[in-house]
Amino acid sequence: MSDEGSRPGETLAVDDATAKTGHEGSAHEVTLAAVDEELEKLARPATNAGQGLWLLGLSAVLYVSVGMMRDQPAMFIGVLLTVLALHELGHLAAMRAFGFRDLRMFFIPLFGAGAMGRKVDATGTQRAIVALAGPVPGIVLALALIFALYPVESELLGLFLWLTLVLNFFNLLPLLPFDGGRLVHIVLFSRWPGVELVFRLFAAAALAYLATRMGSYVIGVVAAFMALGAGWNARVARLGQQMRERVPTPRPLTLLETSAEVRTAAMEDTITTMGLSRYSPQAPRTVAVFMTRGWERALDTPPGVVASAVLLLVHAAFVGIGVLVFKSLQQA
Repeated sequence: MSDEGSRPGETLAVDDATAKTGHEGSAHEVTLAAVDEELEKLARPATNAGQGLWLLGLSAVLYVSVGMMRDQPAMFIGVLLTVLALHELGHLAAMRAFGFRDLRMFFIPLFGAGAMGRKVDATGTQRAIVALAGPVPGIVLALALIFALYPVESELLGLFLWLTLVLNFFNLLPLLPFDGGRLVHIVLFSRWPGVELVFRLFAAAALAYLATRMGSYVIGVVAAFMALGAGWNARVARLGQQMRERVPTPRPLTLLETSAEVRTAAMEDTITTMGLSRYSPQAPRTVAVFMTRGWERALDTPPGVVASAVLLLVHAAFVGIGVLVFKSLQQA
């Protein structure tokens, strides 16, 4: 998944006087007003119903295309959508329990599905539990059915159990955009951004080794992108930490809900932390994109020490169960 916006090498312009007053400057100078306009544009797609319907329709077409390659496409598509829906319902149930608002579910072409909700004062513990609430219930349900009904003779049930285990265990991988990645970002990386840089480099090296052993160009490309993006990702994490220190809790969901003074400081922090120059016609868009990414990190306030330890233990336990399950399936 890629975010629309800036790329390394883009430049931007800031005139200190106009940025602090919020007045429009020249065509090559960024102002707070211009950045605010871009922030509004970036926030618009999340509430665009037309885009949501288009995404859902395209998702359905792609899922049908994948299913048509199998022996029983209708059954595969139906089971796949059921598994994805159950996974996202777990997220939605946790959000509802914690008082999130504007709950919605959507399908993402070729990637799966997603669930969204809003809560300004959501704690790090609540966000982490929401992340685990997708894969963990599905795994528990599948394992319970396997133990209760073994041996599973129904082809339909067997496909359901297999897809449920594969998709939910895969979602526990500690890499974004998976739920496991979301969890470790909230619990660990939001507390120690430096750990994320080390982890990403280590994961990139491990994937490169795996790509060499398996002769997989796809895994090799993923490893390369992960390594190349590690430095930029670390800067965004540092930017999020700076924003978190500037704005006390409860923090609003968007930067547009903060004061002009806070947004001006965030704009300057973005320029300095991301190492960007100050002159480009694309400056407002570039600044807005990185400010938004930094603010998303700022919202990921880590849970307490005890809660963090428990959440990581639960995650590690289910990852371990996944390894044991798939090893036993290989031996069977």
